[in-house]
This record gives sequence, C-alpha cells and structure tokens, in this order.
Amino acid sequence: MPIKCFFLLLIVCLYPGGAFALDDSQTRVVGIFDSETSRNPIGVREVYGAELNVINHYISNLGSTATTFNIVTPDAAPTSIQINTQELVQRALAMWTPAEFTFNSIAGYPERGRRGILIELVDIPTDESLAWTIFNNMGTTGQTRIRVNRSFIEQHGESAYRMALYNHSIDAGISLRSYIEMLFFNTILHEVGHGLGLTHPLLNGQFDSNNNYCRTIVPASITQKSPTIMLDGATQGQSYFGVQAGVLGRGITIDDIRPSTSDIAGARIMYRGGAYSLWHIDVEAP
Repeated sequence: MPIKCFFLLLIVCLYPGGAFALDDSQTRVVGIFDSETSRNPIGVREVYGAELNVINHYISNLGSTATTFNIVTPDAAPTSIQINTQELVQRALAMWTPAEFTFNSIAGYPERGRRGILIELVDIPTDESLAWTIFNNMGTTGQTRIRVNRSFIEQHGESAYRMALYNHSIDAGISLRSYIEMLFFNTILHEVGHGLGLTHPLLNGQFDSNNNYCRTIVPASITQKSPTIMLDGATQGQSYFGVQAGVLGRGITIDDIRPSTSDIAGARIMYRGGAYSLWHIDVEAP
C-alpha cells in the first residue's frame, strides 16, 4: 500500500541560546518494514528494479532552467521569483548517492510499468501541504511520486521567510529568493528520503497512516552532530531549519542543508534490504 507523507511548512522554530543537544528523535533514522513481525526492512533496490545500482528518476514539469513562483506578500502585488528547480533537484539527488546507488535522469513522465521516482510540481491551493510522497512497493507499480505544492509555497513562503529571519533559523543575509531555494531544496531532500524507504523519526515502533510498520534502522548516536533530514516539519520542535540552526549556533544557509551520515547509512540499509544490525556506530567528522 502506498505511503502518503505530508511535509508541512513549519520549519522556522526558534532555537534556544547556549549549548544545543540533539535528542534521540532528532538523530535516529527510521525505515519501513514489510510488517510488524518482519525483522527486515523492505529492499528499495527490489522495489525499483535497480539494475547496476541505478534508480531512474523522472522530472515532469520543472522547466529547463527556471520555475516561477508568484509569492504572495502583504498589502502588495505578488512577488515573482524564479529559481532553477532542476538544478536544485540534481543537487539534492547527488547528496544521496553515497548510499551506493546513482540516479538516472529522464525527462517527462514514466511509461506504464516503468519503475522509478517521479518528481513534479502541482498547484493545489486548497491543500495545506508543502509536499507529499506516495511510495509504491512491488505490490503496486514500483513507482514513487513526489509532489511539491507550488501553491502552498506561493501562499505561505513570504510569511515563513519573515518568521525564519525573526527566529534566527536562517542567516540574516538570506533574501526571499534564496529562502525559497532553501525551502525547495530541503523539501526535495526530505521527500527523496521517503522515496528511499525512510520515514519520520517519531514514527519509530508505530504504524503510519497506511498501516506500514516503521522501525529504527540506525539508532541515535552521541557522535552524530547533525539532525536527520527526515525530521517531520509538522511536529513542533522537530523542524530541520530550527534544529540545524541550534546545532550550529547560527542561522543556516543552503549549504547547511544535507542528509546526516546516519541518513546515508539508513538509505544504504533500505536499499539493500534483508538482515541488518542495530549495532551501527556512525562517526561524523567535525
């Protein structure tokens, strides 16, 4: 059964002053299992039929160089912003490739029966979600659909930007355009994580909304200095921007947004499937 994961625009929480300690729910990595009784996570390689360790991904409507967002601003006409969404997608995908696979870019929509990950923009003004991922396993089509809701970014992007500046979760020199790039980039990184079988850390030991069982595959570690990119923006105190700003002790830029080394290890486990060990120690370089 597909998993539909909603990622809300609550990524501007205030980080506390002084020392900031990551808790278990901010560093552990959780994956999808076949069932509650199964000891093994699903095998993403089998899901996508990834021959030669290559996962196909499809870009349907992101434009060749620029995608326009008409950002709603208070008491003024919308601000038209263009960002290179294709470049940001490629940058995000490249950050997952240390997990022992690569992505093969294909323009357009996947043909019927062709497995892979589809990334597309949608315009749904009535949907209060920034993005969602429908993860399909072997029981369906072997296709995953990642949808980013441009309407939500246009309606809420400017207010979220002002709040992020106020809360110091982004660098003070970040422009509105740069913030929209950061938001889109973070969203793609997070949703691709779902496409690789990862889920939100707070779902450890629980069933998700589609009755898929979720379990820790990489435990929290005191050596892990970065939060998981899979933090659920819908849960207060679990926003990636705010938590990462707290870790670094400053407002972040796009260069600070990345999967943790534990995320990469988790993606590797999900890709391989089969038996795994929780006795995994991942030391992140300072």
